[in-house]
Amino acid sequence: MPPQALVFTRQGVLYISEPEKKDRVGTALWISSDDIFKIKLSLILLYGKLEIWGNQDAQVSKLEIEYNTVAHHLLAPILRQLIRKTWQKNSRNTANHPQDASFGMFEYISYSFYNGLTIEAIQPDEKVLGYVYQPEIRKPLLKVFYRKVFPQFVLALTDRQLILLQQDLKFKTHHEWIFTFIPLYRVQPLDLEAFEEWMKLTIHLLPESIQQKLEILLDAQNAEKWNHTWKGVFGT
Repeated sequence: MPPQALVFTRQGVLYISEPEKKDRVGTALWISSDDIFKIKLSLILLYGKLEIWGNQDAQVSKLEIEYNTVAHHLLAPILRQLIRKTWQKNSRNTANHPQDASFGMFEYISYSFYNGLTIEAIQPDEKVLGYVYQPEIRKPLLKVFYRKVFPQFVLALTDRQLILLQQDLKFKTHHEWIFTFIPLYRVQPLDLEAFEEWMKLTIHLLPESIQQKLEILLDAQNAEKWNHTWKGVFGT
């Protein structure tokens, strides 16, 4: 990897990279915090990857940088500040909605995911309004084998954003946290439809011109729980 740098400012983030070859041109990309519609953070043992998507003039811009997670403690507080800046345009009224009292019990369902949310994702003044935990979805094959269909995940609705924390199906032994952060004002009304023997939740992101979405598979019980949670907060 060539030398790279992320420069965080009050208005956004600048990515700079030297060219891989001397006869090439380096890369420079600026994304304003007001334009960010999704941030993804992958922490897999010593490997870290940060991806940031922004909407600029109806075009999608994306920057990504890989790093050694030994230095993650230096990046984490700056990244939290950037995530907070993506909340500034939040127009959804969640101030009067109570925190989900059952969230503390999630520690006994998935200790790893609970720690991931509380240590890396949820900020001190942020309220969890609801969540749904989905174990890994598998499809039986020949009554003996199975095919992995969708990874284990937890989807949390807070008063500021949606947080998806999931695993990666390509790993047999899991030591990874993969986070996706989406500001609430970027979320359109959700689509929930049948997909084989499960339910598919589609999260469309605003503005519509970018045609970005997030698709998640749930079993019927968890789909009903999430639908109830979302409608309980927003009514639609």
